[in-house]
Amino acid sequence: MPEFEITPPTPARRPVVLFCDDAPTMRLLLRNILREGGYDGLEADSGPAALQVLASMQPVDLLLTDLHMPGLDGLGVVRQARALAHRRYLPIVMLTTESTPQRVREGAEAGLTAWMVKPFTGPSLLGVLAKVLGRRAGAMSQRNVDRGSIRASVASS
Repeated sequence: MPEFEITPPTPARRPVVLFCDDAPTMRLLLRNILREGGYDGLEADSGPAALQVLASMQPVDLLLTDLHMPGLDGLGVVRQARALAHRRYLPIVMLTTESTPQRVREGAEAGLTAWMVKPFTGPSLLGVLAKVLGRRAGAMSQRNVDRGSIRASVASS
């Protein structure tokens, strides 16, 4: 009779959030909120740096980006991320001080999943991320097909 070695299960991988902001203090704040919220964070200090991570095969479960950054802005990052075949359905949340209907519409047209306005609290950010990723509320089965319904449900929170 053959002997089998039983290996204990490994803990589930924590969701990985790539956050992109040119302000070091905002990156520090996001790093701390994400860590406390049970996420692994990857940092990018510019749009091109975020796209370099996204172009790789490194696991990323969600992109959180600022709108106003020198060089390539957040909407440019979103558009280029959507052009990457393996990131086409990646949830993307814009975190910005702007909330005009025109800018939000531009974000939706670029392929954003959700729009969140600064200032924010740690719990409110974690709530949006959980909703977008389907954590604690069960998986969102339509996430990859119908980003519009997620955008509406997150915006109404």
